Amino acid sequence: MRPAIALWITLAAAAFSLPGCDAGQFGALSRSEQPASPRERSLAPQWEPAAAPSDRHQAPTKAEDNAVAAREEPAAATGLLERPQESEGAADGQAAPEPMPRTARRIPPTDAPTEPPPAPQAAPATGTAELPASAAPVATAVERLTQLSNAFSQVAETIQPTVVQVLAEVRVSQLSGRGGGVQFQQRRLRPEDFFAPFGESFDLEPDNRPRSRRSTPGEYAQYDVPQPVGAGSGWIYDDEGHIVTSRHVVADADVISVRFFDGSETRAEIVGVDPPTDVAVLQIDARRMPQSARRVQLAKQAVKPGDIVFAVGSPFEYAFSVSQGIVSATERVVGILGPQGYENFIQTDAAINPGNSGGPLTNVRGEVVGMNTAIASQSGAFAGIGFATPVSMVRDVAEELIRAGKVSRGYLGAMISDDRRLLATFGTERGVVIEDVTPDSPAVRAGLRPGDVILAIGDRPLRSAAELRRTVAGKDPGDVIRLALARDGEQLRADVTLAELPTDAEQDERQRRQPPEEEAEAKSGDVLLKLGLQRLAPMSRPIAQQTGLDYAPGVLVLDVRQFSVAHSAGISQGDIVTDVMGQAVTTPEELRERLASSNLADGVRIRLRIPAGHSRFAVLTLP
Repeated sequence: MRPAIALWITLAAAAFSLPGCDAGQFGALSRSEQPASPRERSLAPQWEPAAAPSDRHQAPTKAEDNAVAAREEPAAATGLLERPQESEGAADGQAAPEPMPRTARRIPPTDAPTEPPPAPQAAPATGTAELPASAAPVATAVERLTQLSNAFSQVAETIQPTVVQVLAEVRVSQLSGRGGGVQFQQRRLRPEDFFAPFGESFDLEPDNRPRSRRSTPGEYAQYDVPQPVGAGSGWIYDDEGHIVTSRHVVADADVISVRFFDGSETRAEIVGVDPPTDVAVLQIDARRMPQSARRVQLAKQAVKPGDIVFAVGSPFEYAFSVSQGIVSATERVVGILGPQGYENFIQTDAAINPGNSGGPLTNVRGEVVGMNTAIASQSGAFAGIGFATPVSMVRDVAEELIRAGKVSRGYLGAMISDDRRLLATFGTERGVVIEDVTPDSPAVRAGLRPGDVILAIGDRPLRSAAELRRTVAGKDPGDVIRLALARDGEQLRADVTLAELPTDAEQDERQRRQPPEEEAEAKSGDVLLKLGLQRLAPMSRPIAQQTGLDYAPGVLVLDVRQFSVAHSAGISQGDIVTDVMGQAVTTPEELRERLASSNLADGVRIRLRIPAGHSRFAVLTLP
């Protein structure tokens, strides 16, 4: 309210300073029309005595003129002070002239008769006055806000005909065995369900609910009525009827419908899905698109923090809603797509809610800059943080799905980490550490080893493990990339010929069996117990056969104390400690000695062989 109050005060103050206006024009009596009260007389300006007669005809000096002019400026600005006329014929020896105000100037005598002061101008018939120049900035600001509002409306008018609502339905009788986790609201019982005459005619459940008479799922399941399980958003990708949306919107759907901005609907089929990026492409009959529908325009320039963006979709099934915000950050990796996902999210504060998934995020020109994918929230509704997949990634995936029905990606065959504490143990603050390499992979054939630190791809410094994964995945099988490495203090280069990423790249963790009988308890007070390594055993081939683990020389972890240093570092039962700071260990005693002689306050690097079949590093630190 303060700016509005300030505006009104400014306008009111400006009105009293208008040329030709006085207080009487705004409903108050002028001084000549209203007698002064005692209080007004006490508050009236105090006048100084007139100057001596000998000074009346003395011309003011330049310094006096400047000083008087400086004092007159505040009074002239208010427009409330009047300069009284001097008495004619005042001369030496006559009565003292009327006192002059403090800010009045002495005027040389003149023979010309003094003209009477002009009469106040009458107020306009309408009772209004033209705003002074001081109100111009206010009008300019309102005009600019109007232009901004019109620009926002134009963006909405541009993008809404390109957006669709995606409706997913499933046949309940076919859900068994899918594991889709689809849930339905239970029908609320009607009053007649509780009446005995009617209830007795039904086949009742134990809690007196009517048991539905469903046929066994089989050849007639296709005739069951599909049930809605969710709604999302999407956008028209091209003129051939391809629709882009999020994979999780159409996952497990038996029937998919697309609703256009004009309310018309048509069926859609899945062309392909890509779980690592959560992108899906649908196909509709382009002839069934309404004339008002049109394909989107894709932005060619990436967004940056601070850019204005618009999220369009159907949040909570409120179709074709538009929200506005800014880009809060870019290149966000939040882990919602799993370890095999490729994330490079745009973070925005434009409102994104359930139902917005798959809808476009646009710039101020109505060009798509991303696809709304997820939110960070504890309530399930928008909390100021939304994520959108960049349009460059969506475009590449969509083109692959349209062309081949799947996405082909480059494959390096190395487990990597960009943990800063781990990098510090290798004497560097940047880069990506190779924790393990897959047998017979491009990494092995190029001579890469665990412990190598990748510093750059070509001439571009490497900032994160996610950047390396995205770069490799964006290459075609057979492409060659040059890596700059650091190994044991030396700078190396390696040319790697990429293979195609296997579809089953993520290996299932093997089921653990009972721990072996041969084990070593950590001694009270020793470094192993401080770290939380409760029980250990030297790894051997008989133990490997007994536990079903891959054999690797080292120390087998049998028990880890919860919330301990080892537990916080991700060490768990079944892991094998193979070395400490590059030095091999094969027994619990060797592991204890290596750790005790290391500087745990700065962090000690250990290498683990995990049950999933690959190796990784962990850093243990004791305060």
